[in-house]
Amino acid sequence: MLSRMGDFLVKTVSAFVLCGGLIAGMSSVRAADAADTITANYVLQCQKDQAACQAFTNDALRTLGQSRKICAPVPLSREQANQLVAWIVSRPQQASGHADDDIATAAGALWPCK
Repeated sequence: MLSRMGDFLVKTVSAFVLCGGLIAGMSSVRAADAADTITANYVLQCQKDQAACQAFTNDALRTLGQSRKICAPVPLSREQANQLVAWIVSRPQQASGHADDDIATAAGALWPCK
């Protein structure tokens, strides 16, 4: 069991690292691209630039809020945006691969609607 988990983690980390090459030339991701941004790129960008991450996350939540019920306290503080990213990273098995879906899932788990 532990060996399978270790293999899974190695593959997951490898996937994140490989995707890093895709965004090497990016200075920031824009919220308008949330539907087209893969989660690995989003997470890597967040590790590189927390201000851009916070802006992207808030813009994505605002956009998602037009079609889904989002109860996150938008705008998120930098700490809250980091918390959302940490939630996604700690649950790679739940990731859809699309940043907008994964941001919505994390926001729902962290700030459920009452």
